[in-house]
Amino acid sequence: MNQLKSAKSAYLQQHADNPVDWHQWSKETLEKAQSQNKPILLSGGYSACHWCHVMAHESFENPETAAIMNDHFINIKLDREERPDLDHLYQQALSLMGEPGGWPLTMFLTPDGKPFFGGTYFPPEEKFGRPAFSDMLQAIAHSWQKEQDTINYNVEAIMGALRQESTAKGGSLPEQYDFDEAAKKLISGFDPKHGGFGSAPKFPQVPLLSFMLKYAEKSDDEIYRKASLITLDNMCQGGIYDHLGGGFFRYATDDRWLVPHFEKMLYDNALLIRHLTEAHQLNPSRLYQSRVFETVQWLFDDMTLADGVCFAASQDADTDGIEGAFYVWNKTDIDGALGVEAYDFDTVYDVTEDGHWGGKVILNRLKHQGMFAEKKEAQLDQMKQKLKAKRDQRTKPARDTKCLTDWNAMTAVALIEAGTYFEQPDWVKRGHTIFKALKDDVVHCRIDGSVTAPAMLGDYAWMTLLAIKCDDMTTAQSLYKLAQNKFRDQDGGYFMSDDDLAPLHVKTINDSALPSGNAVMIEALNHLSPEDTAKLIETFAGEIKIAPYAMGGYLAAAFDFYNK
Repeated sequence: MNQLKSAKSAYLQQHADNPVDWHQWSKETLEKAQSQNKPILLSGGYSACHWCHVMAHESFENPETAAIMNDHFINIKLDREERPDLDHLYQQALSLMGEPGGWPLTMFLTPDGKPFFGGTYFPPEEKFGRPAFSDMLQAIAHSWQKEQDTINYNVEAIMGALRQESTAKGGSLPEQYDFDEAAKKLISGFDPKHGGFGSAPKFPQVPLLSFMLKYAEKSDDEIYRKASLITLDNMCQGGIYDHLGGGFFRYATDDRWLVPHFEKMLYDNALLIRHLTEAHQLNPSRLYQSRVFETVQWLFDDMTLADGVCFAASQDADTDGIEGAFYVWNKTDIDGALGVEAYDFDTVYDVTEDGHWGGKVILNRLKHQGMFAEKKEAQLDQMKQKLKAKRDQRTKPARDTKCLTDWNAMTAVALIEAGTYFEQPDWVKRGHTIFKALKDDVVHCRIDGSVTAPAMLGDYAWMTLLAIKCDDMTTAQSLYKLAQNKFRDQDGGYFMSDDDLAPLHVKTINDSALPSGNAVMIEALNHLSPEDTAKLIETFAGEIKIAPYAMGGYLAAAFDFYNK
C-alpha cells in the first residue's frame, strides 16, 4: 500500500493518494526489495516541478500503470530537495548512461540500490522519441526475470564508472595559465547575442558567471566582462524574471531568456542576489540594483515561513494544474487594467495580441533593455503595481514550505552581502537572525518543525560561510571541524553525505543546480585556513582541464584564493 500519507514532504504528499504502492528511501524499503528480489523503481522530483506533475497525472494516477509498477517493482518516491546526495548519485548514473539529467528522475535499481537503467520523463504513449512508460516497465520487468547476466554486467560497469567519477583528480595549485585556459573553454560555448552558455534551454549557471566576472576584472579583458554582463542584462530583462512580483524563475526554455519554466526556487534567487551585488560593485547599474531590491522584497513578501525567519524552498510552476497560469496575460486584460497608460506599457514590456507562448503574453523588456529616466521608470512602476494588484486576485502558486538549511544559509549570506553593500540594515539583520535560528542544530531539512533529513556537506559548508559573514569565527571553526569529522575522505575532499544505505558515497567538485559543497567549503576556508584551502583546491585541481564548465563554484573560489 502507498506509504506516503505520513510523509512531511510536499512533493511526497502530492503522491500520497496515487494507486502506486510508494515507499520512502529507508533501510526497511531496501530490505523489502532484497527479500522479494524485486528491482526498485526510484522516482525523484520536487513539488514545484511542472513535468513531475505531468508524469504524475499521466502515469502514477493511472490504475493500470500503477498495477504494473506494484506487481514488478518496489517503488520509491524521492524528494530531491530532501536528499540531494541520492539525487546527485543517480543523476550521475543517468549521465553515464548517455541520458540528459533532470526531473522527474526515473531510475531502475537493483534491490540494494545500484542503478542499471533510467531516464527522466516518460510519456503514457510513445512520443517525443521516448517509449510509453507502461511498455518500458514491462520490458524492464522481463529483463529482470530473464536477462540477469546483462543487468549484472550493466550494474558493474555503471558502478565502476561512478567510483571513478567520485575519485578526485588532484594536481598542483592552479596558476594563471590554468584559469586562462578554463576561461577560453568557457567563452567558446558562450552565446554572444543573448548571453548564457550553449543554446536552449538556458540556466542561470551563476557560479560560472561569477568566475567569468572575477576573471574579467583581474585580466581586464573586455570579452569576458561583456559575456557576463550581456547574460545578466538579458536575464534581468527577459521573461525568466518576474517583472511584477520580483524573483527569477528556474530556467528559460528558449535561447533568449524569454519563456521560462515558471517555478521559482530559493537557491536560484539567493545566488542571483549575490551575483547581481557582485556585478554592481564592479559595474554599477540601476538595473542590477533594482533587481536585487525587487527580489529581496519578493523573498520577504512571498517566501517567508510561518516562523518569520527562514524561507520556503520554492513556488510552484503550476496553478490549478496549468503551468504559468498565475504569471501570463492577455493583451486585453492588461489594456483594460491600465486604460490610457497601456500604450506606453505595452511598448516597453512587449505586450502583443499574439503573445509569446500559447497565445499568452510573458512580460519582458528584451526589446527595451536600457533603463529610462527615473521619472519614466517611476511611471512604469505605478503601472506594474496596478497589474500586480490585479494578478494578486488570481489563485497563487503553492509553496513548498520545507526549511532547507543550505538554501537558507545561502540566502542569509546573500542578504548580508547585499544589505551591507546597498546599506540595508534590515537585510543584514535578517541574515543574522537566520544564522541564529539554524546554527545550534545543523540538519538538512525541517518541515513544520520536524527534521526530515540529516545534515549534509552543503549544509555545513554554507553554515560555515554564513558564520564567517556574521563575524562568528568560533562557530565557523566549530562547524568546519564537524564537517571534517562527518564527511572528510581520507584521500582528500568531502563526501556529500554519510548515508550508509547508498551504494556509493559521492564526492564531487561538479556543480549541480547549485555550487558543490566542496566548492563552497573552499570559499569558506579562504577566510579560515590558507593551508586547508590549498589542500582542498589541490584535491580537485586536475579536473580543471577536463570539465571547467561543470565546476564554476570551484573556479570562482580557487581564483579568489590565487588572487589573495
